[in-house]
Amino acid sequence: MLTDKGLMAIAKYCPKLQSLDVSYNRKATVRGVKAVLMKCQDLVDLEAADLGISAQNVSELLSLSKNLLFFRFEGCRGHEEYLLQDAMIASKGRIIISGTFNGMYEVKLSPDFQKSRDESMDKITKAYEQQSKVDVYNRWDGLV
Repeated sequence: MLTDKGLMAIAKYCPKLQSLDVSYNRKATVRGVKAVLMKCQDLVDLEAADLGISAQNVSELLSLSKNLLFFRFEGCRGHEEYLLQDAMIASKGRIIISGTFNGMYEVKLSPDFQKSRDESMDKITKAYEQQSKVDVYNRWDGLV
């Protein structure tokens, strides 16, 4: 089981990390995820489902990264979705947020922010298509 200390070690020794999935490591918390986001500024894909991350935590976490495109967490209750909307707007539409059970969150964005969201979605789609090729070492190569 990955812990906050493990996440802090990842943050310290892997600053060029681009993709990380720490989902279902219940000994890890927001504190460890925050350390990774602060130190790994090249991170574009972070999955952190079932770590007890609340909708209130999401806005703070996402503000720590300049390059993050995709963030998955366990999701939130319907009345908290406005917090995710605020987080997506604060990222100017760049970050796609997905809940484990809710899927991708959709929000009304200005045309410029919607264009940014569409560009992020295109990069994410291409990266996931690239990962199935046997000769691809880094699925994000050439996309970010």
